[in-house]
Amino acid sequence: ITIGSATLARFEELNNELADGLRQIFALGIGDGSLRPELEADLCISQFLYTLRIVIHRALSPGYSFVSHDPDVYVDHFIDLLTRGLTPERTPHGT
Repeated sequence: ITIGSATLARFEELNNELADGLRQIFALGIGDGSLRPELEADLCISQFLYTLRIVIHRALSPGYSFVSHDPDVYVDHFIDLLTRGLTPERTPHGT
């Protein structure tokens, strides 16, 4: 199966828009301390976008899985799991 050049170009455009938006979010989060300061934003963004694609594919694909799942819950769980890993640990007093 081959994807046409127009479809591929549109996908690349959307992917780049999403990456640009995520770069802004990472810059703001690292700047205000809500994201871990040592994060390499472009590396995180690349891994997030590639992983998100496969998670969405798995959520929408019928067939074998370790668990039966609601597609929305499956994707939401992934995003929650990932974003908690990006945030710094807080002490019980919120610092």
